[in-house]
Amino acid sequence: MEKGSETFLLLKCLIKNCFNGNLKSRFPMQPEKKKMLSIVLNGPSVNRTIHYLNKDETDIMMANYAPLTPLYKDLNPQYVCIADSYFKKNTKRNRILWEELEKSSDKVIVFLPHYLKRQGFFSAKRLKVQYIFSPTEIKNYDVFSYKLLEENLLAPIYYNVAIMCIYVGIQLGYKRINLYGADEDFMKELSVDKNNKVMRESVHYYGKEVFCENTLHKFDMEMMMYMAYMTFNGLKRMKNYAIKENVKIVNMSDSSWIDFFKRFVE
Repeated sequence: MEKGSETFLLLKCLIKNCFNGNLKSRFPMQPEKKKMLSIVLNGPSVNRTIHYLNKDETDIMMANYAPLTPLYKDLNPQYVCIADSYFKKNTKRNRILWEELEKSSDKVIVFLPHYLKRQGFFSAKRLKVQYIFSPTEIKNYDVFSYKLLEENLLAPIYYNVAIMCIYVGIQLGYKRINLYGADEDFMKELSVDKNNKVMRESVHYYGKEVFCENTLHKFDMEMMMYMAYMTFNGLKRMKNYAIKENVKIVNMSDSSWIDFFKRFVE
């Protein structure tokens, strides 16, 4: 796409989000935090590396279904990010997730994309919820100033909750971010059965589940490869944004496929 077309798309996006109220959900840069932030994602490497996390030295962010795990109660995070559009669905597991979040409503801020704002099956009466928008029309924001990201006039597309967590961590003002469980090796979990269905054995630090991507997300293998590319592309853009904001990101995973964040060496 040419630069003129991208500029037109940006203006169209800003106008659209202004009229539909999504710009009210913008999340500009906050004052610098003294503590570091530890983002605990859901990769199985968490079980091997979480002992490096000292709760007295760091604030903590967790993601997605983490509130259903014993580790959530042990770590008592200050923040939870939820990104996947699957959380729109009125399922038993999603309802239980929301109930668990409500139990910790006095100490946690929940970050949600704006497209989950009007989902009626959960209640945010007791929760501190911060909605942040993701203008999905814009993919190549490198052509624009990163100041637009600072002011959340532009935002990443949350192809993966790790992208959202890092973006929110930067916006919160943290200058050191440690990533736990950012394994991002989900491509090795994929297979195709004899009926040409894309199967995934999804492994997390709290267990694993097998499901059909064609059924759950309506994704075929082509889309899965695209999502993998856009996940790494989005994470690399967050790396570049972190450099602009003088934020140090360290990948604590011992098995991560991410090849551009600084790795932890004991």
